[in-house]
Amino acid sequence: MPDAMPEVLISEEQIQAKTAELARRISSDYREVDDLILVGVLKGSFIFLADLARRLTIPRSIDFMALSTYGDGTATDGAVRMIMDLRRNIAGRHVLVVEDIVDTGYTLAYLVRNLAARQPASLKTCVLVHKPDRRKVYAQIDYLGFEIPDVWVVGCGLDWAEKFRALPYIGVVKPVPTPDPISDFGFRISNFEFAVKRAGSIALRPGSPAPLPLFPSAPPPPVIPLTDGPPTAADIGSGRTGSSPPSQAPRGLAFFRSRPPARR
Repeated sequence: MPDAMPEVLISEEQIQAKTAELARRISSDYREVDDLILVGVLKGSFIFLADLARRLTIPRSIDFMALSTYGDGTATDGAVRMIMDLRRNIAGRHVLVVEDIVDTGYTLAYLVRNLAARQPASLKTCVLVHKPDRRKVYAQIDYLGFEIPDVWVVGCGLDWAEKFRALPYIGVVKPVPTPDPISDFGFRISNFEFAVKRAGSIALRPGSPAPLPLFPSAPPPPVIPLTDGPPTAADIGSGRTGSSPPSQAPRGLAFFRSRPPARR
């Protein structure tokens, strides 16, 4: 996590001015609507949604959804999962989705498809910041606050590992890259092999005791000779050796010798 406070990208004054402008446009566009449902996408949109809702001059109500995207923390592969759904039926209602940021577009595109299938009277979106350089898929944006470059931003609901979310401005942080566990494991194995080879190549000083083997081998198992019958417990315990008379094959071998060869 960065130690210094994030550098200001969009000031608090700019955010407040843009939020007021968006509220005026939305209030004008929905002036004939009895109740506009604002759908906030948790967690990031809650601050922007609260500021926007307070500035609207039309009847409105608020509901929330929560989504999760899969990836490595700084990138997503496009898979989206719904964690929390709306608590009301939006069929025949006017809906405005409020998002903090559109990055690749996967999340907002999924959300619009999901809500459109519920047959609302109208469905639009309002986004605080958008990264056009990161866009992977088309995502509907009807009201937009700011376009920003491809940098990691925090504040006004946006976070870095749950930090800086409550900043009144939008700032830039530089994420610390996380080590690749697979590469790190291979590096450790390589170092271990090098240490073993180096230890084996060190010459002993005259008179020094011989080193113990790194991986001592277990003693070989006792040899059990073939007899006319199966070995007894006494044979195994005493380690006696012996063999069958040369003229007499072991009972097991004699059995197999008496059988005709199998057909292939």
